Amino acid sequence: MEIWIYLTLFSIAVSYSIVGHGGASGYMTLMSLIQIPSNIIRSTVLLMNILVAGMAFFFYKKHHFHSWKLSLPLITGSIPGVFFGALLNLSDPFYRKVLAAILIIGIIRLLIPDKKDAKTHAPPFLQGALIGLLIGWIAGLIGIGGGILLSPIIMILKWGDSKQTAATSAVFILINSIIGLSVQLGKGIPFHENTLQFSLCVLVGGIIGGYLGASKLHQKWVKNILLIGLAFGVIKLILM
Repeated sequence: MEIWIYLTLFSIAVSYSIVGHGGASGYMTLMSLIQIPSNIIRSTVLLMNILVAGMAFFFYKKHHFHSWKLSLPLITGSIPGVFFGALLNLSDPFYRKVLAAILIIGIIRLLIPDKKDAKTHAPPFLQGALIGLLIGWIAGLIGIGGGILLSPIIMILKWGDSKQTAATSAVFILINSIIGLSVQLGKGIPFHENTLQFSLCVLVGGIIGGYLGASKLHQKWVKNILLIGLAFGVIKLILM
């Protein structure tokens, strides 16, 4: 593998872990460009997602941005959703366009400045679980952790600020990716031959990004980086 591939994986891991994401959409795009078989991409990406989201969660939790009141309802719903979604094999361009439209709405809403005195609140358990179920199912279906869909929803519904959103997205992605990977391995789908090297690159990137996002960057910067990531996700969904 050429050095630029590893540098790109590292860069994706840094930028995504800053906002509590695992980087699945970025890894999938890169691996598609270098023509890795699609069935191998999913298992390899989910493993890298686990490493990067795990590091992001570690740092955000360490700095007290994580709340189980926010994440537990979402995770509870997502577990069965991602399991059943991962069992399916669906590739529907129209379906992906609908997801892109949802993300565009989220981007537009996040571009609107919030009131300075805006308060955040944990979601009602049932509402959070239902949203987690839907996002988990989509995540399992596509082979991602679901953070790219969850993050704008949390912020739009005022369930958390940008750093609380990052912490919740990280643990959501971590758990969903573990379940998704288990299903893929159960199907007998192997990892790429360079998975160890890929994993080391993104692990280092995840450590750096998680540290920067949780302890060094202002809320505003974390939100701006999230917007860039969402925009990248929209482009990827439209072009697929």
